[in-house]
Amino acid sequence: MLDYPQSNDLDELDKAILEALQANGRVGDAELARRINLSPPAAHARIRRLEDRGYIRQYTALPLT
Repeated sequence: MLDYPQSNDLDELDKAILEALQANGRVGDAELARRINLSPPAAHARIRRLEDRGYIRQYTALPLT
């Protein structure tokens, strides 16, 4: 059974990051940072924290249908 993190741990910037990555997992840190009005190092740190906390577990390419 998978252990999912609690979504109430997320602030609005974390949610914006997750939404952007779900829409385009290949977006770069600089572009992502620009979209959510953060510096690239701050955006990168948040992405790493989301990975460490289990919100982001993998980056996957899906087959074309």
